[in-house]
Parts: sequence; C-alpha cells; structure tokens
Amino acid sequence: MAKHNEKPEYAELTAEDRQRLDSITQSNYFASLQSLRAIVVGRVVASSQAGSSGFILFFQDGGYAISYLEDGYLKCHLGSGQLTESDFALINSSDYGDGSSRLSEDLPYADEGCDISTEIQQAHNKPVTGLAIGERAFNFCFPEGKELETMLVRDQDNRQALRVFWEQW
Repeated sequence: MAKHNEKPEYAELTAEDRQRLDSITQSNYFASLQSLRAIVVGRVVASSQAGSSGFILFFQDGGYAISYLEDGYLKCHLGSGQLTESDFALINSSDYGDGSSRLSEDLPYADEGCDISTEIQQAHNKPVTGLAIGERAFNFCFPEGKELETMLVRDQDNRQALRVFWEQW
C-alpha cells in the first residue's frame, strides 16, 4: 500500500467515476467553495495551528483560513487580525473524534498515524496554488503537486474525525 508521501499511481476513470465527479461538481458544497479558491490562491502560508477538528493556515499578509468540521463537511472561515475563542473552538470541537490513530477501515493511509500539526507545517512558506474539492472535504494545493489531503473518517469510537496528510497528487 502506498504511503502518503509517495507519488500516486494513476488509473483510467470508469463511467461510475465520471458520474461521481459530475455529482461533486454540481453539488451545493462544490459551489459554496468556489469563492474560496479565488481568495486563497497566491497567498503564502506563514504558520499554522492544528486542532482535533480542524486547522488554521496563517498567511503572510495577515489573513487566515480556518478549516473545520461542521455538519459532516469540512468548511472554511476566512479572516484577518486577531482570532477569537470561538474561532479556536472551531478547530477543537468535542463533537468530533480523534483521527490521529491508525484506522481499521480500508482507506488510504489507514495504517499510518496522523499528526495534523506536523502535516500542515509542510505548507509553511509555500503559496496556495488551488483547491481540490471532494464530496465533503477540500484540499489546499501547493507547488510541485503537493496538497494538504483532508479526510473525513470514523475513529476507533465510530465518531467522525479529521485526518490531514501532506501528500503528492
């Protein structure tokens, strides 16, 4: 099984894959993230902070992007200046589980632990080049085909949890 820092292998898309992609690109979730792409592309990550249910990317221009779990989706809140306690609460919600341990599910990187803080630090001093949007989560993309791969998974207690990996796409 491939590790998260290895270059992915490519396969032909099936008709089912194409139908699923069409469903994603026509969803309300996909549409809700289109304005985010225009705002974050080109901004350089200066630092970050991780929590159990999300993370914050602080940009060199003083702005930030808070990615957090809510209602079964990864959402994003943009801002600048001082963060509030409610902002930090978004990335540390007790409504979600712990995705740091290895998983028993048949998922990519399930046999690896996940330290969100270590993974997102790989984006420091790099510009955001785009967004990759899935059914319920999105990834910030970076130069040289790297991205912060976000996954919504079930933890050991069957609670929804977040995992993030710095990976090659």
